[in-house]
Amino acid sequence: MVQFIKGITLKGRVEFVKRTYGNQALASIVRHVGGEIRHLLMDPRLIEAISWYDFQVQQELDKAICTHLAGGDEAVYFKMGAFNADFQENALAMGQAGDVMRYLRPQMTLYPRFFKPGRMDLIEVSPTEIILQSHLFRSTHENCETNRGFIAQTIINCGAHDVDVVEVHCNSDPKYEFCEYKAKWHM
Repeated sequence: MVQFIKGITLKGRVEFVKRTYGNQALASIVRHVGGEIRHLLMDPRLIEAISWYDFQVQQELDKAICTHLAGGDEAVYFKMGAFNADFQENALAMGQAGDVMRYLRPQMTLYPRFFKPGRMDLIEVSPTEIILQSHLFRSTHENCETNRGFIAQTIINCGAHDVDVVEVHCNSDPKYEFCEYKAKWHM
């Protein structure tokens, strides 16, 4: 089954590369990728924020960033996710909510607009603890690390601190139907 992500995610990755490693780093990545992502990186203006792109395009780009720019340091996935949280909030003018739950509940309806197929469920454990479950979208370890970064930064942007996001299980393992994340924080 083909899965899709929105172009805003790819645009965020391009900005992450430029701001973290410099404009010349984008050109160096082009040498290490092929197909559609190579074409898009040669002229990033071609990436349309609201268009759908094959999830494999993002995966290839993310792995190239990790391997060729971050020297294999997988912590870069979390950093990319955190960067994308800020990038998407700025691009979509979503702003800060001040109340994590009040902000996150409506965000669950947006998940299918960024991942196809996809659905995200939020379970409130306490005022400072949640469980998020990503359904229908078959993920990878690397993508889940970017999701952890995205979730953590989103919660931080709501005014929380000491944020901890742990992936309980990943649906890249066929025995799981969904990815599950537990998040805790202090206000």
